[in-house]
Amino acid sequence: MDDLGILQRKVNSRPVRIITEGALCGALLEDGNFSETVILSDDAKQFRLGCNALCWVHAERNFKKLPSPGDDIRQVVDAKQSEIWDLYRQLGEYRLKPDAKLRESLLERFDQIFNDKTGYHSLNLLLERQRANKPELLRVLDHPHTPLHNNLGENDARVYVIRRKISSGSRSDKGRDGRDAGLGILKTCQKQQLSFWHLLRNRFKVPDAPDVPYLPALVSQLEKSTVPTWRRQPRRFKQNLCRFKRQNRCRRFPKESRPNLSFAPLTIRFLSCYIRSPSHQCPA
Repeated sequence: MDDLGILQRKVNSRPVRIITEGALCGALLEDGNFSETVILSDDAKQFRLGCNALCWVHAERNFKKLPSPGDDIRQVVDAKQSEIWDLYRQLGEYRLKPDAKLRESLLERFDQIFNDKTGYHSLNLLLERQRANKPELLRVLDHPHTPLHNNLGENDARVYVIRRKISSGSRSDKGRDGRDAGLGILKTCQKQQLSFWHLLRNRFKVPDAPDVPYLPALVSQLEKSTVPTWRRQPRRFKQNLCRFKRQNRCRRFPKESRPNLSFAPLTIRFLSCYIRSPSHQCPA
């Protein structure tokens, strides 16, 4: 972009970002890094890159939103949902043990379910819409390693989504980077059964803090022979949090002594720096 003179022009940062993302994506495709990569999403446009797959849970959720003018219509919708969940379970069996005959059977079953014409016009339109997404919904037939839903990713982002509904989004790019870094480290600690508090104490060089290893190195380990001493006991954090809520449910704190359960600005600064460089020292 320097040779083309794009960066020297006084333009909005959005076109530059789009060009940069396109160049990076093109380089990855040219090197063959996306040959076996499948992007699982909820049919959002920003995730339509490369080999795309759709979440069955999000697809079935549209059937629940259909209005039911009467009991007869509701029975038709419920019957169609049952057929979809039966197909979903068969796809899960195929994912564990791929079979050529089962693959052909699943393709025929998909056509039978979504080519059906019912007496409910809204249901017919929804079936037609899902039929157009057949390649993405049945991506698991060509790539058995593809999950059928993205609930794990949805659960990881649930904390941020709830906070966004309450207090809107971040006010700056630095705040967004700090939020993403803190949430990523917190969720990684939960998946590895680590204490997030122990990790913060260790990174801040607090005296007598337990030893917590470098998280990327820990994630890359596929086999763990022994249970390290820095692992916390399962459910310990959740039990302490529930006990705190019970003890302070009816208690009102003065404004100057209310417990702060959110990230401190210094912690956000540290996490944002640490995610970029593991050798970065604690900010003063």
